[in-house]
Amino acid sequence: MKTKQKIILGLLVAFPLLLKAEGSAVDSVRGLIERRLPAA
Repeated sequence: MKTKQKIILGLLVAFPLLLKAEGSAVDSVRGLIERRLPAA
């Protein structure tokens, strides 16, 4: 199996998980940014 195929297969497997976790990930990233930067 070529490396490129492994990467594509991994992306296909991970994509639904990423979509499912996207909401909470966006919230946590937004929280980190808001904590680091003073409110503009």
